[in-house]
Amino acid sequence: MIVSKVDNTDIEILGLPWIKEHLEECNVMASHVSNNQISWFLIKGDKVEGVVMHDPIRQTVILPYIDPIVLPELVSKIENIKGINGEINTAEGFAQEYCRRYRMNYSIKSQLRVYVLDKPEFNFCTYAGHLVEAITDEIVDQVLELRLAFNKELELHFPIQSKDTMRELLNNEFFAWMDTVDGKERVVSIAGLRKNPTGNMYRVGFVYTLKSVRKKGYASSIVSVTTQML
Repeated sequence: MIVSKVDNTDIEILGLPWIKEHLEECNVMASHVSNNQISWFLIKGDKVEGVVMHDPIRQTVILPYIDPIVLPELVSKIENIKGINGEINTAEGFAQEYCRRYRMNYSIKSQLRVYVLDKPEFNFCTYAGHLVEAITDEIVDQVLELRLAFNKELELHFPIQSKDTMRELLNNEFFAWMDTVDGKERVVSIAGLRKNPTGNMYRVGFVYTLKSVRKKGYASSIVSVTTQML
């Protein structure tokens, strides 16, 4: 196991700059690689605060993720294991249960890394706002605005991948997340749906939140709700 601080190389590997804001506010984080995805488990003490998914092939699938139904169940299983079999690594135990739950190949043994970060507090705000049920012209315009902002940020950091990524983005179906900003309700975060390679089910793909309202839990909320709907 490697214990270290997050450095610029790690941030570049993770991708879009807003993820750095999340990483700096968590105190312990573990990662594992499975099915070509890197899952970063945000750990605080013995509690798993959330998961960040990053697909190294597409380079842009980066999701702050928290499932309010799944997490207590998985943490409970970890605590039971610890009680029966003695001490285990919390991050590793959570990763095992998470992979079993979502039928992912588990390969954490040789690839586990734990990062101790500078700031001790990381508070997710789950279910701030609500998922859009009826799409109006105004909402569509706001979704397009977020797509454009996402593309500009992507071009800035990943100019080579941005064209292919944007083409895929435009073909995605989208969920939109609404909340009140400056007294007016508007789209604050969007999540695209992507078909699995087998084509028989969807998963949440791109997630993007307005720069001015980040760190309020919108991304984790939209992923939580849409994941439970799929």
